[in-house]
Amino acid sequence: MEKIRVHLTREVDDSFDIVIGTNILDNVADGLLKLNLGRVCVITDATVKRLYGEKFHGVMKSRGINAVMVSIPPGKNDRDMKAQIEDIMLAHGLGKESVILALGGGTIADLAGFVSSTYYGGIPYLLLPTTLYCMVDHPIGGRVGVDTEKSRKVIGSYYRPKRVLIDLAFLDSLPPDAYIPGIIEMLRVAIVADDRFFILLEDYHSKLASDKELLAKCLKKALELKLKLLETDIKQLRFGTRLGHAFSRLGDRDWLALGVLTETRLAEAAGILNPPQARKVYALLEKLGAPQKHSYGVDQVLEHLPSRQFVFPRKLGKVEQNIDIQEDLIKKVLEGMR
Repeated sequence: MEKIRVHLTREVDDSFDIVIGTNILDNVADGLLKLNLGRVCVITDATVKRLYGEKFHGVMKSRGINAVMVSIPPGKNDRDMKAQIEDIMLAHGLGKESVILALGGGTIADLAGFVSSTYYGGIPYLLLPTTLYCMVDHPIGGRVGVDTEKSRKVIGSYYRPKRVLIDLAFLDSLPPDAYIPGIIEMLRVAIVADDRFFILLEDYHSKLASDKELLAKCLKKALELKLKLLETDIKQLRFGTRLGHAFSRLGDRDWLALGVLTETRLAEAAGILNPPQARKVYALLEKLGAPQKHSYGVDQVLEHLPSRQFVFPRKLGKVEQNIDIQEDLIKKVLEGMR
């Protein structure tokens, strides 16, 4: 038997900038020019296109950038949609020197990032999130992909943008309750990594929708904490997502809030998080207008729970990993929330 060893060790620098500001749309075109990238494909959804498509085209055109805009139905993220986008890009002659600009919320970020990771073996993309949740959740981590009937982003890859441009002016078109998922994501990060950040959110959560300077400060803090966790142990951020993703698979729009609430209740019931600190989480979730109950059968939720191993807060700002919880206790907590 003959054997040939193929040595392919290499170092990859995936560093990129996250820019946070207000009315910085002009920076998008300038950033593309500075990066010296090729033709541009803007991937967005019909709602964002209606609100910002004309303005965006105007900015691109004023800088001499001829962009192809691909618009998809809101919330549509599957393998068929990915293939449709790729076919459109090929039809417009977009090659391996092209760049994708993801303009939208979490669905667009997931889908456009995944297209970028596979098109011609991988082309650069820039992220312009238009929802607060996407601004908090997507810049750090790098996981992109599509959903199936059985799973969420199992079909995907880890692929990071070349730059993230967070323009808080996008949030002006959203109703106040659209801020809630993003604030809950900040809350989740605070529970995991920083009790002082939790206190800041306790004190000022009601002002975030109206105070852009405060919002930028909190957003920057959440992203810095996530970056620190990425550099140490990103698995700590699984808190709230084990059951959260189970609610997501059931189609619940409040899946993140329910995940944080349920797993906090489980942590308290298991004797890991003390009741006074747990009550702080419950109180803040209630003030944010997050649901306190769910409407699903216990077995329905458990069907979508891949593991009974959890990450739980031992106290605000510090978590413990790999905690095994008996199914009977999970059932008891879920039943008590119906």
